[in-house]
Amino acid sequence: MQFYGVETDTVPTRANRQQQQQQPYHNFDAVPEAPAGPSTKLPSRITPDGEVFDVAAPATLPAGFKFRAQSLDGRTFTATVPEGGVSSGDNFTVAPAPDEVYPSDANGPVGRWRDGVFDCFKDTYFHLPFWSATVCPQLTNGQIMTRMGLNAFGFPTTSNHTFKWIFVFIALYNITLVVVDAVSPLYQYEDTSFVMMNAGAWVRLSLTVSLFLYTVCAVAKVRGHVRWRYSIPSYTACGRLEDFCLSVWCSACTISQMNRHTADYVKYKADCLTDTGLERGGPRLV
Repeated sequence: MQFYGVETDTVPTRANRQQQQQQPYHNFDAVPEAPAGPSTKLPSRITPDGEVFDVAAPATLPAGFKFRAQSLDGRTFTATVPEGGVSSGDNFTVAPAPDEVYPSDANGPVGRWRDGVFDCFKDTYFHLPFWSATVCPQLTNGQIMTRMGLNAFGFPTTSNHTFKWIFVFIALYNITLVVVDAVSPLYQYEDTSFVMMNAGAWVRLSLTVSLFLYTVCAVAKVRGHVRWRYSIPSYTACGRLEDFCLSVWCSACTISQMNRHTADYVKYKADCLTDTGLERGGPRLV
């Protein structure tokens, strides 16, 4: 069958998508084999099972036929015709996998980063996403995870509550530290000897190291997914090593870069308390 002008029987691989993105396509909605015009652009909806798209069939199509449609926010996605097929003009709903939704090139650049890792202050010194990534990188990374359709460990999910789960986790982490400090203070005297590494100190150290390792792994995982989704090559020969090193040494700047790339802060205001880090009513992903 024809998919985006390329002969294929399955959804294109990353290499195929990169080749397709370099070719000038002017009508993403048209089905090459069908004589009818492009399908109508309809908005997406967030449901408990994930993001779904309403599609108007551009032609009479058989069940299982795949074509690329476009939503109102400019994103394109793979639409699979349901069982029984559809007639021209019929409306049906599809729930594509996260790797079947492609960002709009007008909003989120494809093939390159929107800006550099250290361009944190290119707009203003008081850009909220950078400071939130500095103060609590786990929460800001969780907002990017929610946008990208990832769970708290960086794997694809249909849930929209990743940020909430990470918020609960960070809250429990801090409550645990307060309780540990109350029960076993970090610095104390036993008789005439000064004790620094007591049981409470070891618990605190274990929790801190665990949170650091989780943050490094989660940021590296999300950065790799962002690069894959937007077909962004790595600066070095080893992309995963690059993701890991940046998450270790420049986690705040790395998170801030991903934040700016996956959101349009010119159109939408930043909000550090929402699931996606954007003002309420803003798009999940650009």
